[in-house]
Amino acid sequence: MKFYRAFGLGIHSELDLNEFERVDAIACDLVIRLHEPAQLSDQDFDGDAHPDKHVVYFPGLCGYIISAPDRIDVYPEAGRFIGLLSQGIAGPVMATLLHLRGQLVLHACSVNVNGHGIVVAGDKGAGKSTTSAALIQAGHDLLADDVVAMIQDGKTVPQLVPAFPQVKLCLDAAAAISFADYDVMPLPFPEFPKELRRLNKQYKNTNQALDCVFVLERATTEFLTIQRGMAAVSDLMRYTYVPRREDFRWTPEGRKQLFEQCALAAQTSQVVRLGVPRDISKLPTLVRRIEDHLAAMTSRGHLNG
Repeated sequence: MKFYRAFGLGIHSELDLNEFERVDAIACDLVIRLHEPAQLSDQDFDGDAHPDKHVVYFPGLCGYIISAPDRIDVYPEAGRFIGLLSQGIAGPVMATLLHLRGQLVLHACSVNVNGHGIVVAGDKGAGKSTTSAALIQAGHDLLADDVVAMIQDGKTVPQLVPAFPQVKLCLDAAAAISFADYDVMPLPFPEFPKELRRLNKQYKNTNQALDCVFVLERATTEFLTIQRGMAAVSDLMRYTYVPRREDFRWTPEGRKQLFEQCALAAQTSQVVRLGVPRDISKLPTLVRRIEDHLAAMTSRGHLNG
């Protein structure tokens, strides 16, 4: 077994998880078991065959069976790239597990900007990871890239949970953005379309109060529009992670809980739509726009951090 920390959990794993933070020892919240490679079939991972569990299956690659809240079994397809298995864990599998543990999970990034927690969301290609990386380049601290989890107890402001110190950047963004201290990680397979960077700066495993959600939209000119009421809730619902999975088994209670979680996040933080030009040279201006908006919120007493 190897020991890792990610998303506030102590993880004991038979699978190498290069994305996560390696530790010498840690109390166990989650066990990950790696099974022998085999020829897999769709029937092996039919949800009806595992009525008390949740399945994430990539045909021809691997399958994951989640026994919430504390076990994941990994079944690799014979002859496939073993490096891809941890990518699945770090993305949709952990997103599903955290959802099952009662957390609100967004397909987004999160950053600590001058002591205030922000989420950067948007459609594919909107620039979530690029914008977050530009904020890191400006000296702010990464919380999570691609999977954002937040804890809600119904009494306090939602808390963003640190994930792990790695970002994925498209190649043009990687050419334009540099960090003070990082390593380029091996690719899970030769044609992998992004650069993986592991940040060597001390990673802060401390929850951060959510203050603002920036929803990015590609635009020819910059704009910033504050979303209110159901518009804010709808934006959060749109970028929740698990509803993107068509095979997830929903219950009426689960859908109700998800709506209530998004409503609470919208009530206790600000949701804004931010126009983002495609010109990557304008990233410093975008960073200042985010910093200035948070500063203005601070002056009005609208921030939680």
